Amino acid sequence: MPIPNVSTLYQRINRGSEGGNEFARIMNLLLASEMECINHRFNSFSDANGDYKGLDAFSKSKSPKKIGTQITGYQYKFYPQNLTSHQKKNIKESVRKAFEENENLISWILITPEDFLKSQISWFEELKKGLEFNFTLDDMVDFKIKHGDFPIRDYFTIEHWGHTKIVDLMMRHPHIGQSYYPELFQHAKDDSSGFQLAKVILDTKRCNWSASESEKHVFLCNEQGIPTENKIEDPIFDFYFINNSNRLFLLYSITVCVMDFWTVMKGPGPERIL
Repeated sequence: MPIPNVSTLYQRINRGSEGGNEFARIMNLLLASEMECINHRFNSFSDANGDYKGLDAFSKSKSPKKIGTQITGYQYKFYPQNLTSHQKKNIKESVRKAFEENENLISWILITPEDFLKSQISWFEELKKGLEFNFTLDDMVDFKIKHGDFPIRDYFTIEHWGHTKIVDLMMRHPHIGQSYYPELFQHAKDDSSGFQLAKVILDTKRCNWSASESEKHVFLCNEQGIPTENKIEDPIFDFYFINNSNRLFLLYSITVCVMDFWTVMKGPGPERIL
């Protein structure tokens, strides 16, 4: 069934400050769900307090291998697709304020309820050119010579998310999407096609297996299969399902098919790599 052409949130919720607050709440819910799926910690702030250091919310990785203070910031603007000069000025001030007040900010994402018109896209691209940077090693050395120390961040990016991205998030998180875009989920009313496997991850907290960083769907047995920290040797998978239908399903079992065992290393046997 084709995806219907749906109206924007700017057309679906109230205008003015009330609509702006509702838009912020919707985006906080969507981003909280999305960040959890990609193992990022999400932080948002109360509507009543306004933004914090020029941001409505921010996220950063939970991964032990990526622990740090670098953050992605989000700014919600309940603006239409055709921006006024005042709204453009406001956006410029917002990104500059966020950059200046958050020294660990490496990515700033503007979220509006509608996609930009072509003329607005051109304006936003010009804004990006003036603010984005990606330092090379030589750039960082030059910076240290001029300022006495290396820069806190070596790159900074700006993005815009509009209606297309919001609809994508709504469909990926139907517990939120069904409230605002029920027509996107009509196909799942009368059959089981709405019950789908959403994600499979390996539970590295309870077993000695971990996902490969370089190969998709490849898992490696750590410590040559010797349990550590009370972990067990058999791999443990966590399965996440999405039910977009109006029916209840009782799941009796899940069958895991192991396609192959192999190794490219000397020492451990092929049964150590799945």
